[in-house]
Amino acid sequence: MDTDLNVIGSKTVQGVHYIKFPTEVTDGAIPKLIEDFREWAKMEVQVHILDFGRLEKASEDLFRAIQGFEVLLKLRNMKMLSINVPDAVNNAIEQLRLESTFNRLQEEEKANPKKKWMTQGTMKKMLFKHLVQAAHKSVEVTLHSTVSCDENYLTKVEQIPYDKVDLICVISANNEFLKADFRLLSSFKVLDRFAQTMLGKDVDVDDEMRESMASELLNMIYTQAKSALNDEEEFRLPGAIPKVIRKPGFGQIKRSTSSNITLMPMVTPLGTFVIEVDFGV
Repeated sequence: MDTDLNVIGSKTVQGVHYIKFPTEVTDGAIPKLIEDFREWAKMEVQVHILDFGRLEKASEDLFRAIQGFEVLLKLRNMKMLSINVPDAVNNAIEQLRLESTFNRLQEEEKANPKKKWMTQGTMKKMLFKHLVQAAHKSVEVTLHSTVSCDENYLTKVEQIPYDKVDLICVISANNEFLKADFRLLSSFKVLDRFAQTMLGKDVDVDDEMRESMASELLNMIYTQAKSALNDEEEFRLPGAIPKVIRKPGFGQIKRSTSSNITLMPMVTPLGTFVIEVDFGV
């Protein structure tokens, strides 16, 4: 990339947008840069990486412009990382108290949005932990109840009475970070209790209510877990829409071998439902 005055490099590689600064950015270049930031904030990428390795001279206006860029990215739930930060730039960032804005990393490898040190076992353990935490919150909020489960409270496929399951709700995560199906399995009896707890015991629960109850519960669990993992652990779980399948259609579910499936029974005072995570899709 060019190191000339004010020439700021921009390229995207495998879903990562790199912004490389030249040796100097003058105040006259800031308005154009702000326009570029607004356009770059609209990009569908995993992360924006700012490379300061060549920057020797810049005013406060540059750092304030970058601060504005980071705000735009936050509004879109995107991340910005900084690499190769020289001492002069680092001192300016600290003087302006912008450390959290710049999210400085020293090695480009560490800026990869999928952590290279993260093994499959580590990733799954984090995922199960946050799914359980999300289930606790979701049951508490929607049903004003409790749920007994933790990330070690798992069961085997053969121990699940699939013949008692009347409805399965599915969220499919399919991107470069993770390919898995998240399924909520429940009987009508349990869903009826959930719905009547929310709407009143005298409510006649129909199929539409059951489907809505299952969809809302799985969506809350997945969305809360996704948000926490993406924000705290640099996961890149995608957004997804739940799909409801009733017993006559269970055959369309392509369940993989038991070695790729993790089952978490969620035991509540109103009945038990199961969260099934299938990594073999």
